[in-house]
Amino acid sequence: MDFAYDDEQLALRDAVRGLVGKTYADHEHRRETTKEAPGFEERLWARMAEMGLLGLPFAEDDGGVGAGPVEIGIVCQELGRVAAPEPYLASVVMAGGLVAACGSPEQRVEVITPLAAGESVPALAHVEPHARWSPEATAVTAKQDGETWTVTGTKEPVPHGGRADVLVVSASLPDGGTGLFLVDPSEASVSDYAVYDGSRAARVDLAGTPATPLGEGGRDLTTSVSAVLDLARVMAANQSLGAMRTALAATTDYLKSRKQFGVTLNTFQDLTFRAADMYVSLELTQSIVDWATMVIAAGDAGAMSEAATRAALQVSRAGRHVGQEAIQLHGGIAMTAEYSIGSLVAQLTVLDHLLGDGHHHLGRLAAGVADQEMIDPLG
Repeated sequence: MDFAYDDEQLALRDAVRGLVGKTYADHEHRRETTKEAPGFEERLWARMAEMGLLGLPFAEDDGGVGAGPVEIGIVCQELGRVAAPEPYLASVVMAGGLVAACGSPEQRVEVITPLAAGESVPALAHVEPHARWSPEATAVTAKQDGETWTVTGTKEPVPHGGRADVLVVSASLPDGGTGLFLVDPSEASVSDYAVYDGSRAARVDLAGTPATPLGEGGRDLTTSVSAVLDLARVMAANQSLGAMRTALAATTDYLKSRKQFGVTLNTFQDLTFRAADMYVSLELTQSIVDWATMVIAAGDAGAMSEAATRAALQVSRAGRHVGQEAIQLHGGIAMTAEYSIGSLVAQLTVLDHLLGDGHHHLGRLAAGVADQEMIDPLG
């Protein structure tokens, strides 16, 4: 299996790295950007649109570029490298991905075209309080009255829901299953707040709120939701991978420059071994994330879920390892808000819990093993 990028992919990586790296080269700028709503750099979002990054995964007929998961993963890695708070994962991958997969041609043009142009920020309102990363909606319900649909219930957290121009809301259908609806945020009660890594989320309360079915009304779209969430898990893994690379680079640079007892810290063998273990975790994660990305690109529906779960589990474990070691090897400076390591580790933590943490994915894999027959070693 060839893990190397081709020339076009390398050019994309360099272009994205130059754009977001320049914007967030100064960590203080990120801190200032995330202090207030919307929690990201609107000018950078517009520049990303000009480069075609916001329309990258979508068909050309919908105003997109028609690229694949590998290219999306490259963008996510570069965003992760600088802990960029832009809502690429929430708006492009999840909300836009579901509209592209389930929406009618008119809805795709209505939502995706302005998204690709940087003129709109859609958000996926799927997670419900006290729910555990399920592709199904339960507490939020949809009701049909003739040709009119309404939705009722609470969605929280909704990543970047406070900035959203349109909400893609999942709801339990009257006849069972999960449907998707387009909702105008002005018709709902939206409470915006900052989360652990400085990015934004919202609580969305719906009370008989008017809703437009995505695609054919009343159709169970649980399978589509599950597929897009698996794609999002792999893209979140790519973003985490970028954050881990920066954390490792910053840690090794620190060990080479910081002196104790008259010598640099990399002189101490124990610290060097710990940095080497971080590198091993990172390289293993790189291989698994690249493999999962290519599985998604191949479009094998049967393998996508397991690949996403394996990648998410590895990233959860490696992110915790690399993050904790980065903090410890930096000493007290890593605990200050002015230093980048804290933001990188916070982003790793938020991404780990966004679509299922390590315990959740380990349970998913274990459930797949439990239905296998036992082999008698003496048989």
